[in-house]
Amino acid sequence: MIMFRPLLPTALAALAHVNSASACTSVEYISCSPVNDAPTLDGDNSDWSSVETFETSLVGALTAAPYPNDNLKVQCVYDDDRIYFLFEVPGVYRFDTTDNHKCAAISTMFKMGEEAMLYNMGNCPMAATSCPSNPEDCVDYKVDIGGHWELATTEMGVAYGINNGTGDDAVANKDDEYAVSPYCRFDDDDQNAANEWAGAWAYVNETGVGSYIFEMSRLLSTASTESDAQLVPGQAIDFGFAFWDPYEDVINGWSDAGHYVTGCAADWISLQLVDKNGEVAPAPSPSGAETTALAHVNSASACTSVESISCSPVNDAPTLDGDNSDWTSVETFETSLVGALTAAPYPNDNLKVQCVYDDDRIYFLFEVPGVYRFDTTDNHKCAAISTMFKMGEEAMLYNMGNCPMAATSCPSNPEDCVDYKVDIGGHWELATTEMGVAYGINNGTGDDAVANKDDEYAVSPYCRFDDDDQNAANEWAGAWAYVNETGVGSYIFEMSRLLSTASTESDAQLVPGQAIDFGFAFWDPYEDVINGWSDAGHYVTGCAADWISLQLVDKNGEVAPAPSPSGAETTLGESIDYSDTTDVPISDIAEDLANNDVETQSESDESSATVIAMGAVYFVACALVMAFA
Repeated sequence: MIMFRPLLPTALAALAHVNSASACTSVEYISCSPVNDAPTLDGDNSDWSSVETFETSLVGALTAAPYPNDNLKVQCVYDDDRIYFLFEVPGVYRFDTTDNHKCAAISTMFKMGEEAMLYNMGNCPMAATSCPSNPEDCVDYKVDIGGHWELATTEMGVAYGINNGTGDDAVANKDDEYAVSPYCRFDDDDQNAANEWAGAWAYVNETGVGSYIFEMSRLLSTASTESDAQLVPGQAIDFGFAFWDPYEDVINGWSDAGHYVTGCAADWISLQLVDKNGEVAPAPSPSGAETTALAHVNSASACTSVESISCSPVNDAPTLDGDNSDWTSVETFETSLVGALTAAPYPNDNLKVQCVYDDDRIYFLFEVPGVYRFDTTDNHKCAAISTMFKMGEEAMLYNMGNCPMAATSCPSNPEDCVDYKVDIGGHWELATTEMGVAYGINNGTGDDAVANKDDEYAVSPYCRFDDDDQNAANEWAGAWAYVNETGVGSYIFEMSRLLSTASTESDAQLVPGQAIDFGFAFWDPYEDVINGWSDAGHYVTGCAADWISLQLVDKNGEVAPAPSPSGAETTLGESIDYSDTTDVPISDIAEDLANNDVETQSESDESSATVIAMGAVYFVACALVMAFA
């Protein structure tokens, strides 16, 4: 299965992702001209010599690292019935009839639903881990995934045709699919389903860095309006392309999440079918709304985030009782919250954060404006929060660390993800608690069976655990309250944790005089009036893009930059089933990955200020994950 992820979610992914993507150059549109004599599908590009060529960067969907073998070239024409593409991808030749991963692979995408994003195959929030119970919930996020071609069963220079009845291509494996997320994706399967894609491929210069040639063709208009985008001369449609490099790994070939994408891993490209008069109308919104992957980036770019939060030493620590009156002399830091997947602004004003520490513990006050809701029978109808601390040197805010080897499950070798570890602490869901009551710590496990304020660690949403090593404990204590229960008041969360814990494997160690990368997430119980919050519906700090530097100022008023984590050694425990838990990924992307190198906070702040472009995913995120099979 190819993982076509995410990024950005409109991401669609995180600032590290964004920063490196910002150095990328992308074509904004590709013109597709009418012809009388269509090219022959044979892998020979000589009959394309008179067709305009469009050149654009490819970047890693998760890392935004530039594709190492130069730019993608695209040409496009159409006749009365069909559209024709020529994709030329430079790269080193590899072909193995027994393993698709050791052959090149490609895919195209066309936007169908008005909310559909390039990121995450449409990125329907209600399909974050599986298809929604009601398919109509995701209809506006539909993406046509066509010409998704893996080559192991094919021969160079041979034309492979269409088939009826299904999008699956049992002969050449160039499938015709549709999706609303990586976890809700199908071969075309409605009553009019068919695979309308034909194609041939070749390679020029098999002894060095030559080029893969993909000639692809599809009917302009198909019988299946449910799963196929309809292509109309004189109109434009949003388009994307992905490539899997068979030399991503010299031994194993490409990985699910290792693909390269157009649009600087951030945005659709406008595919413009110029009519016979040389004119083209803008891409019509499927239902009148104009939305692209950059919506996430654009709204995130309008967001304002605090870059650092100072945490000062005190002699008299605040009492954990949900009363903020003993915090009046502590500096307040205010920052936006935005949707982790959508980057939509939180509707009820900014988060306020205060922080102090004494000889043993750190103390936070989080004040989140919102409408009061509390239900002792359903956590989703109560507010929920979480903090995150960066542990591994590659760990991203996006996707709980965003280890590429844990995109769908824990890796077979836990060491593969040790550099992506994140300490998820004070992850608190409130249904079993009472307002104004202090809930304490426990030993032996990160699980809190009383108050459900769990202490966890993760390398991705699908490889996450309660603290479980031999020194495991839940060192978090807390109390909560609500001010003004009749309108838009504020949730008050007073939280505290030991600075230094016995478990260096699952807990970040907090040191006076040093900084550490930090994030916060909030689940709004009124996200949905009936059902409360959803797993993927949380709001996050850092404009859904970057860590915040939490600076534990020493008694001299000084603080050193966040040290580069060493990536503490860990044995990953038994995975929590993400699909069945109310614990949620805290999304979207972080650190500057342009050089695949995580730097100190002061360095990443400087680089992240250079760009705002794209999870995420994204992603995302984030990263940043589109799963293809």
